[in-house]
Amino acid sequence: MAGTGLIVITNPVHLARANLAKLLSLAANRISKRVYVKLEPELQTLWPLTYRCPWTLNSGNCSKYGKVVTEIYFNGLRSSSSLDVRVLIGNLKQKDYNIHTKSPVEVVFFDTAFSQDEMNAYVNHYVPNRSPGCAWASFSGLSPESELALRDLEGPAWNDLPIVPDERTAKCSSFELNTMVDHSVLGGTFDRLHSGHKVLLSDAVMRTKKHLTVGVTDGPLIRSKKLKELIEPCLDRMQHVRDFLEDIDPSLTYSVVPIVDPMGPTKTDTTMNAIVVSEETLKGGELINEYRERNGLGKLIIHCVGLLPEEMRESSEEEDKVSSSSRRMRLLGTRLNTPKIPSALPYVVGLTGGICSGKSSICKRLEKLGAAVIDCDKLGHEAYKPGSSCYQKVIEAFGEDIVTADEMIDRRALGRKVFGNPEMLKTLTGIVWPEIRAEAVRLIAVHRDAGHDVVVLDAAVLVEAGWTDLCHEVWVSIIPENERRLQRKPLDSEWCALAKKQLKGKDPAATLTWHTTEGIDIKPLYTPDDVAGLEKELPGRFPYTRGPYPTMYSQRPWTIRQYAGFSTVEESNRFYKENLKAGQQGLSVAFDLATHRGYDSDDARVHGDVGMAGVAVDSVEDMKALFDGIPLGKISVSMTMNGAVIPVLAMFIVAGEEQGVKIADLSGTIQNDILKEFMVRNTYIYPPDPSMKIIGDIFSYVSSNMPKFNSISISGYHMQEAGATAVLEAAFTLADGLEYCKTGVKSGLPIDQFAPRLSFFWGVGMNFYMEIAKMRAARRLWAVKLELNQAYQLTSLPHIIDPWAGSYAMESLTQEIYDSAANIMAEVEELGGMAKAVASGYPKLKIEECAARRQALIDSGKEVIVGVNKYRLEKEDPVEVLVIDNTKVRASQIEKLEQIKKSRDKNRAEAALKALEESARTGQGNLLGLAVEASRARCTVGEISMAMEKAFGRHVAKVQLVSGAYKSEYGSKGDLEKVVESINKFVGLEGRRPRILVAKMGQDGHDRGAKVIATGFADVGFDVDVGPLFQTPQEVAQQAVDADVHVVGASSQAAGHKTLIPELVQALKKLGRPDIMVVCGGVIPPQDYDFLYKAGVSFIFGPDYDFLYKAGVSFIFGPGTKIPVAATEVVEALTKKIGKRQAN
Repeated sequence: MAGTGLIVITNPVHLARANLAKLLSLAANRISKRVYVKLEPELQTLWPLTYRCPWTLNSGNCSKYGKVVTEIYFNGLRSSSSLDVRVLIGNLKQKDYNIHTKSPVEVVFFDTAFSQDEMNAYVNHYVPNRSPGCAWASFSGLSPESELALRDLEGPAWNDLPIVPDERTAKCSSFELNTMVDHSVLGGTFDRLHSGHKVLLSDAVMRTKKHLTVGVTDGPLIRSKKLKELIEPCLDRMQHVRDFLEDIDPSLTYSVVPIVDPMGPTKTDTTMNAIVVSEETLKGGELINEYRERNGLGKLIIHCVGLLPEEMRESSEEEDKVSSSSRRMRLLGTRLNTPKIPSALPYVVGLTGGICSGKSSICKRLEKLGAAVIDCDKLGHEAYKPGSSCYQKVIEAFGEDIVTADEMIDRRALGRKVFGNPEMLKTLTGIVWPEIRAEAVRLIAVHRDAGHDVVVLDAAVLVEAGWTDLCHEVWVSIIPENERRLQRKPLDSEWCALAKKQLKGKDPAATLTWHTTEGIDIKPLYTPDDVAGLEKELPGRFPYTRGPYPTMYSQRPWTIRQYAGFSTVEESNRFYKENLKAGQQGLSVAFDLATHRGYDSDDARVHGDVGMAGVAVDSVEDMKALFDGIPLGKISVSMTMNGAVIPVLAMFIVAGEEQGVKIADLSGTIQNDILKEFMVRNTYIYPPDPSMKIIGDIFSYVSSNMPKFNSISISGYHMQEAGATAVLEAAFTLADGLEYCKTGVKSGLPIDQFAPRLSFFWGVGMNFYMEIAKMRAARRLWAVKLELNQAYQLTSLPHIIDPWAGSYAMESLTQEIYDSAANIMAEVEELGGMAKAVASGYPKLKIEECAARRQALIDSGKEVIVGVNKYRLEKEDPVEVLVIDNTKVRASQIEKLEQIKKSRDKNRAEAALKALEESARTGQGNLLGLAVEASRARCTVGEISMAMEKAFGRHVAKVQLVSGAYKSEYGSKGDLEKVVESINKFVGLEGRRPRILVAKMGQDGHDRGAKVIATGFADVGFDVDVGPLFQTPQEVAQQAVDADVHVVGASSQAAGHKTLIPELVQALKKLGRPDIMVVCGGVIPPQDYDFLYKAGVSFIFGPDYDFLYKAGVSFIFGPGTKIPVAATEVVEALTKKIGKRQAN
């Protein structure tokens, strides 16, 4: 039998198609590995080859060739699942008679009985890559059973081959049946390349003239795949794709690249012309086009390929053959390698697998069958105990400071030393792993002497440690996450029987289970079975589930701070003093958005933001006034600052210095959590890389000079505020923490020098059980990841330490959140860490998807919020709101800025700023230290920020929008139908869909509301444009006019609405488009509504206390207003306007 063969098909197309099954079945009996197929339809002579097939591949017939190619691949699959069939495409495109193949051809078969001389000449002249002694033959002469239909030139011609797109393909509005382009793109997992993949790739090759880009999914895109652990490595899959493509058409150039987000290179490459998709990925292609259109990249031609021939689509067995996941399923329980034959018993089975992969359950089962089990994890713990041969070696290598008072090795302290230090980790494993191995060898002998025929070596690091040579075979345990959840203990059967009677026959599990947004189902009853195997845990002991310190808050109350700051520093100072006098133990400062974004108050871009959502601080003089009369050596100060963290922290240090407080005595926390800003809060200034450099410099400066000060507060609160579930909040917050630890180590700091000053800041939502479980799981997860832990805010109730410990429900939920968050953190690590994940946009989109789904749950009534979408009061009392005179505050700040610039030493200030800029440009020196000198020289927040911006640049985020999440979660309800009806009526009048621009003005970066509105309105049928963050009213107006929108939706969360929205209305008028409707929403007090209506606003979506109607204006929608209802009202108002315009 030959390894590689070639089939030359010369019959007319109708005969070729009729004979395919027989041809490939005969080939499978004579060829073992690979068969190439060369299409030469209606070729009448082999030699000399003066006649060229009239049906050279072109834009007019590529779909017809595609149908034949599909049938070839699937007939080949039917004939032999192991035969690698490859249809040669390159020769169809050009007048190159030579057949180019990567593998040497050993035998050539022709579907027609040509003469021996013709076949000989054809093989020798046109098959250059052939094996010595390459044979050839005609199928019709191989055996009596192989009779094929004879040539019938009277049959249907090639041009008569019918091509009928299937129903799904026909639905694609961008579908073009016959076209060829210069540059095509497609994507997929391409695991274990099979016939479906080959059809997709071949179709793309046929439609491409010059270059084909193929994205091969990796990282988070394969996390949800069934049996992802068995997916081939990305580099292997990429190589298989490239090998296949270069084999079937060497005339094209190829880019085969890994992709970790659904857009891949399509979100940046302007040279692409078309995208090839399957029926399953058609929606993805349309979403890519939506993104490209929003970002000015140009839409791609979408070509949809049916991966299965029509006659195979009804067969689940046939579909199973082209399913990569089914192929992986068939690998389970199979031996990938031949086991070693032991010369003597016991037979040793190595068992390995990841966290929660089921190894313990397998070991218990094997023990019941008589096997002995060696738990290498327990051996590892024993290796650290006093008296072990390993104990003294570890102390000698890592120092006496890792030994506790009771002479135990403190694995937390040891972990801090080896984390982020590959050499030290290698030293540790070099000591411990050989000791574990030696003990395992000893125990194998013990079990042999005890008469055990089978020994199981259970080791998570079996492969990494090189212990496989101790085993006769190695088993890998895999349990997908979704199946792990299915392994949860069912409800107690006795209770179910009782409950079913009370529920009058209803299933208690279906009726009473609480389905949370985290994807974790909360059972109505938990029993000891749910926490079987729960180990004893203590606060102050690894893994710190019950708290990082032994006594936690049993001996002292929480530190209570009110987050506050508004107007001028003088006003805020008075407020702080009153709170301290009333018993507050520390301060928490809120800065205004101008300060957050590194602008001085006199900058034109921030005129609506000064003093509105926090206190305005422009200089060290402002900082000194802010804390006037407040002893910074005694009062702890927490400052929420991220973007302008360098000037603000520097000014705080100088303010303390000029109060007479030593820098070492300053206590408190600076938030300094920039990764979270890129995900949700958006008060960043610089791009991610230099922002991380800033964090490293702060770690270095604070750890050397400020022992009582926390250099970072890693925040999950803002993620929850933006829509993250408890699982996402825990996972992304801890992943941020890991990234910051890596940054500190990379900057040359031992982790023990800065890690103790890391703190965490969590949000606490309304799901009582989930929030407690989240914080317990987060402690454990952080400990496991770093073997160190820090204090969490709101960790437990005072007096009783971790009172929920031991609760069947709470312990079970803690473990579920731990498992789910650990999986998400693994996705982040696969992306290269949190910094790279943030740069890809992955975490932000995940959180925004959660926010959209949550809003849909609330709007649809599936989630009840009392007072918002249920049990609303008929009339609510107005809430008094502090009103800030923004114009007055800004004027005061500008006056102070002018004064400080007049009175300072100009040369000293300029020198300090120049040194800061040079440090940012070269990476030399510490930015915080240099900013302290600049603050002493009375440089301002804006000047210090700009000095670094000159070197770093200012970050501009790409606008991305979640699609489909709101609509799919909302479900099928009459509200949606009403929107569609209203939009159809509008389209009938206007000739296009209603178009809205969702805009954020000023320096307000809180964009959850804007994104939810944009997603929701897009899902119900609007054309939606989303403006970039931080626009001026004039920029928004210009974008609205350029895009010819019908309405602008302005989102205001930071009290700038009374300044910015009227300016937007006036800007539209100046551009000659007063007809563009302006609506607004967000945090807008009801007492401001009349002001905005008079300024020209049509609708207000935001906090109100009823559904009101104002004479002469449109509706006001308060809490609980559904997006579909709001969309309907906007469309109907637009329809009325257009109707009136047309009537006139």
